[in-house]
Amino acid sequence: MPHGLDDVEIADLLSLESSILVARHKPGEAEPKLRRALELVTDALGDLHPKTLRTRVALGTALAMLGRHREGAILVESSAVLAATALGAETPMLAQLYDGIGAYWELSGEMGQAAEYSQKALKIYETAFGSNNHQVLVPHGNLCGQLGNLGRIEAALVHCQRALDLASLAAYGGGFNLGDVENNFGAAMARTRRWEDAEEHYEKALKVWRDTLPAHDIRIALVLSNLAECDAALGRSLRAQQRYSESLQLRERAVGPAHPLVITPLVALVHLLVARGDVEAAVPLAERAVDVATSTGSPLDLARSREALARALFRRAGQEREATRLIRLAEETYTGMGELTKPDLERLERWAEGSQGPRRGRTRTPSPPTP
Repeated sequence: MPHGLDDVEIADLLSLESSILVARHKPGEAEPKLRRALELVTDALGDLHPKTLRTRVALGTALAMLGRHREGAILVESSAVLAATALGAETPMLAQLYDGIGAYWELSGEMGQAAEYSQKALKIYETAFGSNNHQVLVPHGNLCGQLGNLGRIEAALVHCQRALDLASLAAYGGGFNLGDVENNFGAAMARTRRWEDAEEHYEKALKVWRDTLPAHDIRIALVLSNLAECDAALGRSLRAQQRYSESLQLRERAVGPAHPLVITPLVALVHLLVARGDVEAAVPLAERAVDVATSTGSPLDLARSREALARALFRRAGQEREATRLIRLAEETYTGMGELTKPDLERLERWAEGSQGPRRGRTRTPSPPTP
């Protein structure tokens, strides 16, 4: 740490380092830095200063990424209450806090709450800077993805296009934002099953990120999974398998083999292998996904992993009862999570009604779940 800095400046540097680590999906390395930053900024500025609250939210987000959702929720929810009661004025610093709270809720799968805070941030930024300032890019881009996940596609596409217009300007392009927007735009298209349109945006995101990021950056792995989903939906199963495998390898290199980010490609590979009839190759991948999800994943990760394992086991003689048990557990989770998991529940119901599902008639095996 450079000499001659006061405590707030040191805290700012620690927070910056932590944000880079979190972006690289290394929350375990970020946590001690954020705890030290929070201690410094609290002592220097007090509990109610926007910097203190932002640091609390950042720490809560890192904890959620580590699977410690209850600890993270306590920090984030208390920060939201303090911000609403103590800060009052709708300043850009408050909007930055709202951006962070929205990111936390998105990470936790609560897209409705995430969109609520992104809308608050957008309103403050537009009031402070106008609708064409680069500050509004982040909430527009966030709303593009959040509303898309909620199934509010028309509203999502408005924010997607606005974010894309801003990110495409020379002054705001900078690689990172443009790739984020293209990826979110693709996700909104995928939600409406416009696979060719989704693929076009994902390809643009991949190009931007490959041109501007390290070769093993986690964002490249994420968009490869998205492209693989398009391949699977368009009947290109071998290409989908290749891309999911590449995405899995990149994720393992970036975050390790037991990180919850490996679950999406594992589950998707299971779906592809089961559809091809290669159950023996699918079962160990599904079991690994369940193990990782049980240890460090979210409830949705675990539900999707259980569904994948159930599909594989159901094709094995004598495993129907265990498959049915896993399906029921996954269905309970999907049902309880509402609009966010509606596509998962619909996929599960289609499978259960077919010959591949428990004691029902025949249907086509659907595409793997969206990451």
